[in-house]
Amino acid sequence: MNIEITPAAEQYIANLLKSERKKNSAIQLRIEALDADTPYAECGVRFFVPGPEHMEDVIIGFKGFQLFVDKRSTTYLEGTRIDIQKDGLNQALVMDTPNLQSLSLVDEHSPLAERVQALIDQQINPQLAGHGGMVQLVDLTDANEVILRFGGGCHGCGMVDVTLKEGILETFKTMLPEITAVKDVTDHAIGENPYYSEGSR
Repeated sequence: MNIEITPAAEQYIANLLKSERKKNSAIQLRIEALDADTPYAECGVRFFVPGPEHMEDVIIGFKGFQLFVDKRSTTYLEGTRIDIQKDGLNQALVMDTPNLQSLSLVDEHSPLAERVQALIDQQINPQLAGHGGMVQLVDLTDANEVILRFGGGCHGCGMVDVTLKEGILETFKTMLPEITAVKDVTDHAIGENPYYSEGSR
């Protein structure tokens, strides 16, 4: 199958893996289509340790690493292009998945909850994935407050407050001005760096 990773993204991923493999030398990178054929479809990228359940994965070789592709996702991920998006000194992975259409099912007339989920799936989580993290939508209140739970590398991280206020909150303010606040209900006390934060406008 054909998945393109630009040279800049290839180097970025290789550097991330090099850092992760200091903890476990067996760590690899895996990509899969999540919630395909629904308005919440997204491309999931994560670090993982290959096991027997991954025997049917399609493996594509890149400079410095191998990319494992979930076999059931190959049709959806064919033609995917992974690049780097830079914002000042920050950079994050950006994935263009032409065969995994979700945004086409969500527009400005869609319910706010669907637009919130699409924004998380298409912009916020792909950026957090570059740092091994993700967020999950827990609730959208009647006051248009977005309630999130952090996971992966963001769980228990002392930088959640910065991520929430400077990154995620700003994204919501720009893309969905109806949102009045973004709140974190993660139990960071069970992470390595206990933390609780709340962001609002």
